[in-house]
Amino acid sequence: MDLSRAANPERIALHAMRAWHFFHGRPVMFAAGVLGLLLSLTVVFALIGICRAALITATVRLERKEPITFRQIIRQSSKYAWSIAWISFLANAAIVVIFFWLFAPALYLINHGLDVRAFFLALAATLIFVPLVVALSLVNIFAACFVAVYNLHFKDAIKSSFDLIGRFWDRAAFLFFLMFVTYFLLFFISADILSLVGLLALGLAFLVKSLSIPFILGLLSAVIATVLILIIFLLLLLNAALNVFANISWTLFFLELVKANRLPEEPKAPVAAEPAM
Repeated sequence: MDLSRAANPERIALHAMRAWHFFHGRPVMFAAGVLGLLLSLTVVFALIGICRAALITATVRLERKEPITFRQIIRQSSKYAWSIAWISFLANAAIVVIFFWLFAPALYLINHGLDVRAFFLALAATLIFVPLVVALSLVNIFAACFVAVYNLHFKDAIKSSFDLIGRFWDRAAFLFFLMFVTYFLLFFISADILSLVGLLALGLAFLVKSLSIPFILGLLSAVIATVLILIIFLLLLLNAALNVFANISWTLFFLELVKANRLPEEPKAPVAAEPAM
């Protein structure tokens, strides 16, 4: 693969200019596109805020052995949904900005044929980017918990999450690694298995097509479409289940950290005075 062609800034700029010229003469279409994008992002992050707030609230009440109902959880979590949505948006926006800021020089070097230098620069950028992503992800997680559990303003929640990470960064990073490995193994192994089923069905369709049996081919096409839709549905369901598991696990972990943070330090034993000579 020609990396210099795939990541050519001149081609990217050319496509951007074509898009600009296309929308420049169609202001209504441009405004509709921007409005649609903003509405889509608003809906997505609003749903994220509602779901995360509901999961955190339900987990806290269950951990405290308090009775819960669906209506009660939705009513209580709706107070924190927008704050959590803002936290999620800021964390994800920061990750995107940092990514482009770190990897843009490597793309510039690739465009000028300096692939070796670009490789080492991208490697250095990755070593910087990964810890920053972990830190921002932890801030996103703990700030949402501070908002939903202690009703903090999202700015105070972000500050408190930095303080908590600064004290328990080793435990938080270790759990982040475990959760990442668990998500990766469960989701991608399941995706591979389901994809294998889809490929087998597709291969069977090609076999039937080569036999020129129209009726069976039409029936098999319907079966394959059903299988593919089922695979997509199962992957979405698995992803949802993993996200629920992750949110519950992080909330319980957060409660343990806050409890440990509030425990007073053990008093030191007084030093016995030496007898006077």
